[in-house]
Amino acid sequence: GYDMNHESMDTKVYVSRILKYWINEYHVDGYRFDLSKGFTQNNTLGNVGAWGNYDQTRINILSAYHDTIVKTDPNAVLILEHFADNSEETVLASKNMLLWGNMNYNYGEAAMGFTSTSDLSWGSYKNRGWTQPGLVTYMESHDEEREMYRCINFGNASGTYSTKDTATALQRAALNAAFFFTIPGPKMIWQFGEQGYDYSINYPTGRLDSKPPRWDYMSKPDRIKLYQKYASLIYLKKTNPLFSTTDFQMDVTGAIKKINLNFEGKSALVLGNFDVVSRYVTPGFSHTGKWYDYMTGDSLTVTDVNANLTFKPGEYRLYLSERVSNPYGIASEKNEPFSVIVAPNPVSDFSNILINYTGTDFCEVTDFSLTGSEALIVFSGKINSQLQVPWTPKSKGIHILKVRIGKLVVIRKVIVQ
Repeated sequence: GYDMNHESMDTKVYVSRILKYWINEYHVDGYRFDLSKGFTQNNTLGNVGAWGNYDQTRINILSAYHDTIVKTDPNAVLILEHFADNSEETVLASKNMLLWGNMNYNYGEAAMGFTSTSDLSWGSYKNRGWTQPGLVTYMESHDEEREMYRCINFGNASGTYSTKDTATALQRAALNAAFFFTIPGPKMIWQFGEQGYDYSINYPTGRLDSKPPRWDYMSKPDRIKLYQKYASLIYLKKTNPLFSTTDFQMDVTGAIKKINLNFEGKSALVLGNFDVVSRYVTPGFSHTGKWYDYMTGDSLTVTDVNANLTFKPGEYRLYLSERVSNPYGIASEKNEPFSVIVAPNPVSDFSNILINYTGTDFCEVTDFSLTGSEALIVFSGKINSQLQVPWTPKSKGIHILKVRIGKLVVIRKVIVQ
């Protein structure tokens, strides 16, 4: 079709009217401009490098549209798929526009275990020289290959450890997530990434083909665990000011990656081994004393801030200087007699209780509401290795699910919204 003259006053008035109309009439939260480099009259067709060079007229045009948006609704956002020279993106970010940050290749290499090409530094707005946290980093998008697909088909291996194994690849996806959400600034998750979606972007014949939604993933314990870990990290990011701090440092270029965050006397330390072999980790805690692993609920007493820890391949820790409750049920299961996963948790209206048990026995699931209502039997019957129990809570608030198999008992706390 025909391109519009972006420097024409008619075009500027027309676009501004549209931007205001959708906010006023349909209450949209904001806009994402696809291919925002195209808002220019500088003709660089056929030369992608020149197209991305600093362009003051383009900055002026986009800034005016952004002004229109925030004057119409101060809470509305503008996200740019820009991918221009960093000098231009720095200016746009300083004006409180958000810009997509494509980290697909680097996180893909990290997940697969190719450590020399897994530098995650560019996922930080500070490392780009920006003063505002306007970088919307993503690991996957509609234009990029799936991390799980890469792992399963092209992953690295050493001995019996292979990132091509689906269970291992799902663990690597959680490792990536720990070094994704904890970097201050907004993030974008592409559909079903939180479940470890492993169909190629080109399935079955091209990237624009429809992909199967695979809702059955939510009956798979390993995938539910990944989903819960995503939810846990997102909850922490949204509720804990440590993960919006400007006082953070990253060492994320090699096999052992670290993120240190500090805010008002509180600290967080993220450690991970992205290699396919065990590694020593020199943690660099900010102080001695008790530290708490948010993901497992375990604690560590630190007497030497640089005493080496041994991390298995793909192992990670998210240590906090004070204990923070994890509402998504990620807890240490090393002493539990069998596995119980409630997903989703928190619950809006419906959830699944997944039980894995090595044997066949009588199983009973009881719902205790802390509001004082009568205990309800959710399930009573035989279990043979695995059981999925659908559950619709009768009231909001905190519920305690008691799962009893023979004389063995596992308890799960669930939040019903």
